[in-house]
Amino acid sequence: MKKLLLLTLLFSATAFAQNKGTLLEDLTWQEAEKLLKPETVVVIPLGAQSKEHGPHLKLKNDWTMAEFYKQRVLKVADVVVAPTINYHFYPAFVEYPGSTSLRLETARDLVVDICRGLARFGPRRFYIINTGVSTLRALKPAAEMLAADGIALHYLDVTKDVEQVSKPLMKQEGGTHADEIETSKMLYIDPASVEMKKAVKDYTPRPNNSRGLTRDPKVAARGEGTYSPTGSWGDPTLATREKGKIVTEATAAAILKQIETLRKTTPPKIESKTTMFKHEYADINGLKLHYVKEGSGTKTILFLHGFPEFWYEWKHQLKEFGKDYTAVAYDQRGYNLSSKPEKLEDYAVPHIVADIKAMFEKFGTNPNNKGILVAHDWGGAVAWAFAIRHPEYLDKLVIINAPHPGVFARELQSNPAQQKASAYMNFFRSPQAEAGLSANNYAALQNAVFTASSKPQNFTEEDKKAYVEAWSQPGALTGGLNWYRAAQIGPPTENTPKRETNIAAAAALDSLNVKVPTLVIWGEKDTALLTGNLEGLDKFVPQLTIKRIPTGSHWVIHEEPELVNQYIREFIKK
Repeated sequence: MKKLLLLTLLFSATAFAQNKGTLLEDLTWQEAEKLLKPETVVVIPLGAQSKEHGPHLKLKNDWTMAEFYKQRVLKVADVVVAPTINYHFYPAFVEYPGSTSLRLETARDLVVDICRGLARFGPRRFYIINTGVSTLRALKPAAEMLAADGIALHYLDVTKDVEQVSKPLMKQEGGTHADEIETSKMLYIDPASVEMKKAVKDYTPRPNNSRGLTRDPKVAARGEGTYSPTGSWGDPTLATREKGKIVTEATAAAILKQIETLRKTTPPKIESKTTMFKHEYADINGLKLHYVKEGSGTKTILFLHGFPEFWYEWKHQLKEFGKDYTAVAYDQRGYNLSSKPEKLEDYAVPHIVADIKAMFEKFGTNPNNKGILVAHDWGGAVAWAFAIRHPEYLDKLVIINAPHPGVFARELQSNPAQQKASAYMNFFRSPQAEAGLSANNYAALQNAVFTASSKPQNFTEEDKKAYVEAWSQPGALTGGLNWYRAAQIGPPTENTPKRETNIAAAAALDSLNVKVPTLVIWGEKDTALLTGNLEGLDKFVPQLTIKRIPTGSHWVIHEEPELVNQYIREFIKK
């Protein structure tokens, strides 16, 4: 017995010594410091430990698979392996007990935060052993966000990377979940976890825009899900260990090859977000308006910022929509590098609406070639006015946390919560505003934008520097505040118990009805513009779509850029 025990211990020690990789969790922080170098490749396994896989596979199926590949990588690759991520984005299975899913942005940010956290100590190359399909929807934007930080993130795409091996083996009619191939892999990886007697064919062709699997035939009949009473999608009865061996070994080989490719990859270059765009000026209505343009599509998508922002607010959208549009964001009059008229009346809404029209026309937008207008905060206020006055110029209107003039007038006059939330407007119109907002290197504005955000970590030091530089431009702070002063917008005060002025009156609008298909995106944690501004909006906007973002604040564009882009894309494609 002693001899057998000794041989077992010797074998275990030898097996451990043969591992080329290192488990991060087994190190002390001092040991980790020695290994986490710029040239280090960090591998992160990703597999659900609580997700249904039909009646014949365990909830931990993906996690088991990820652990298997992790061990393969440890044996032959000189990498540091981080702990396995066992929760992620799996929305297709939430109807089945035991199944869990993070929100898309949470799953994305989970990966981003792990990589950023470890990158602080040196590594710039990260690889995800990905075992899911829906996870790809979060990994792609995560890789894009990390690339902006000079971090390379690669991952296994289970839908493509071994398709040439798995497809010839398949006999099933269709399917991708707990099906012939996945079950075959588990018969090879962990046969004890597979109950083939419970496996049944369960395949219904997926309807267009299916939201996932459903056990409810009524939901499936409405086209809102793919019917699957068992939770499988495919024919697991056709699974064999031999097929599983072929596909699993091919997957392991693909993972190792991709890790070595990543090792040789130069991490992305960190570009300054202000210099990565082309900067130009437009002579508009006697002013010089600074703008940034991306792309050269036949249709223009114009972005309008609010207070206290500038064109930079739209950096994520410019890159995204510049792919297929002429995407333009400009510093509105009074802001940053654009002209700053001295007369207060030059900041009246009709003049600003005229700026929008002239900018659209500069890039070829007219009633015969309509454009798309996307706007936030004060930009949204004047965008509403533009859409009401010039609907013939717009194909679509997208508003982000900016109230419609009719609704906002109601809220300011009769909603005590909105009156309190808007009290800052009265201060902004006061002579003391410039001194108060610029004190201590614009501390009040920095707190209002960066600290008050629901995701303050999304603002980098470079971002903060860019904002302070924009606020510091001669006359820029006064220019932005003059929008409030010219419009005389704000809640009632003791001296003005009933304030009649609102954006509708300031814009000299005869009607408040919007005749353009409109998407309103609203961060529900906005403490300045409350969700009451969405109530009754459909009375003014018949063609209305509303997308609420519960975790978003007034600065939702910075907090959830990918989600905002997704909502805009889905809307303008309709």
